[in-house]
Amino acid sequence: MPLASTADIVRENAISTPVTVKSCPDGYQRHPNGGGLVATTARVAPSAYVALGARVEDFAVLCTSARLFDDASVGGFAVIGSMVTLRDNARVEGKAILRGGGIVREHGYVGGHAYLFGPVVVTGRARAVDVELRGRFHLS
Repeated sequence: MPLASTADIVRENAISTPVTVKSCPDGYQRHPNGGGLVATTARVAPSAYVALGARVEDFAVLCTSARLFDDASVGGFAVIGSMVTLRDNARVEGKAILRGGGIVREHGYVGGHAYLFGPVVVTGRARAVDVELRGRFHLS
């Protein structure tokens, strides 16, 4: 559902309070579920949530029930699977794959060829780069 890139748009939120949504930069559109920016080259499931300050860039993929809040961003060729949550200033990029209900928050970073499967939590300023983690891990 692309929006005009030259005009501000006012939409109603869940409690019917007007919310001003800024126009999109070239090459982006607003995601219908949350209003965050999605590159026209990225693929995001309609049921994924991309909050107003969040961004999906490059050729990233967000699957069903993936959630991006705050100023979180996904880029490169990263794949965010179902039930994975990014919060705060979290960043996932490169060819990283996250599946199985993980959380990346604060200034957590996942990149390179990282593969995180399971309830993996990346928090603080932790970095998961070119690693494979399966199971319960907490990186901080």
